Amino acid sequence: FNCCDRHRMFVEVISDNNENFNEFMVFNASGIIGQIIHTNKYSEVLLLTDISHYIPIKLSTNDFFCNAQGSGRSEIIICKYNPLVESQEIIAGHIFYTSGLGGIYPKDIEIGKVDKVIKIDSTTVELEIKLSADPIASDLFGVIKY
Repeated sequence: FNCCDRHRMFVEVISDNNENFNEFMVFNASGIIGQIIHTNKYSEVLLLTDISHYIPIKLSTNDFFCNAQGSGRSEIIICKYNPLVESQEIIAGHIFYTSGLGGIYPKDIEIGKVDKVIKIDSTTVELEIKLSADPIASDLFGVIKY
């Protein structure tokens, strides 16, 4: 989990039906950790921090949306935006939530707080968002279809 940019885990889904759980949201007591990408005896979970994962997020004010990408680092996702297009100033401490767009994650679930704001150049600002959820905080997970 901490050594590379592919962040995956495997869970056993215990269910009374034989449903395919692909694209179901996975969470634990601390929050959303990812989505199922392959179902078998043990289902593969693509964690939010995997570099191939994107999650549509927003501020609580609904005036800033972003497709955040996994950073390949534990606890961090990245949101990039153009400050010439977005007038909203984002600062450390702002809280991001799921937007409900994309069909995997329900709307208004806390994802995390802006940890760092990095100005790359005049047209690119990168937000490092520290996730609220920790996939290794618990060994009990829930799976929900949205």
